[in-house]
Amino acid sequence: MRYATCLINGLFAISLSFNFAWGDDVIKSLRASSTADDIRLIQYQLRDIERELIRIGREVDLEKKAMAFQTLGQIRSRRSVDLLIEHIDFSFPDPEFTVGGDLIWPRWEPNVAKEALISVGLPAMSATKEALSQEKSALRTKYLIDVILAVEGPTRGTDSVREIIRSFDEERRREAERTLESLLKRLRKRTLSNGSD
Repeated sequence: MRYATCLINGLFAISLSFNFAWGDDVIKSLRASSTADDIRLIQYQLRDIERELIRIGREVDLEKKAMAFQTLGQIRSRRSVDLLIEHIDFSFPDPEFTVGGDLIWPRWEPNVAKEALISVGLPAMSATKEALSQEKSALRTKYLIDVILAVEGPTRGTDSVREIIRSFDEERRREAERTLESLLKRLRKRTLSNGSD
């Protein structure tokens, strides 16, 4: 347990301080100066770290879980997609967001599993769409649609969502369509406000 806490705190600190994504990008950058055996060793170590983060993501401790989800998103962990979808409605605002009453930059977004899933990107789409097709909860449906729109973009994402919700019963389809329109409206507002800067 102590090893897990040290590991997650260390990995989280490294990922925040350097703000880079592990995985394919790191492996590619190492290829120029490393031997094939060095690369394989690093890949195995990253897989072990990734497995440990996924295990920690299943724990009860909310702060550890949030840090694990954040780091899994930063390393764009394909192996964590099912875990992130399972916890897509996990919400845990950073308790260290304020210090002495002053706002500071949060260590993670309040909906950290959803944001991590967005960071994983296209490799998460198949499982995300499958989850949406089965989802009954309005909140989880909203988050799944949000992930699809964020990863695929508004045009392709809208087409994907509409294709999935076509098979929903009437009430569920209307609710999902309202959610989609609301998210698209928010996305358009954000795009307009970013464009006017």
